[in-house]
Amino acid sequence: MARRDGLVSGDTPTRAINKPKVDNRRVRFLSHKEAETLLKALQEKDAVAYNMALLSLHTGLRMGEITGLK
Repeated sequence: MARRDGLVSGDTPTRAINKPKVDNRRVRFLSHKEAETLLKALQEKDAVAYNMALLSLHTGLRMGEITGLK
């Protein structure tokens, strides 16, 4: 962008560097037993965290989406 906007000229030392590929694939999902264990532990510790985890497990919402709900 700097070259395009005329802010720099000449060769850049980062020209030969390639961006690493990000592997963003889902590794695995929680099993039903793991989800139950998680919810039981959260229910004992924090009602808000329990409700957020329950909503996430049932809807697939991410944390940012849950906290953005009104």
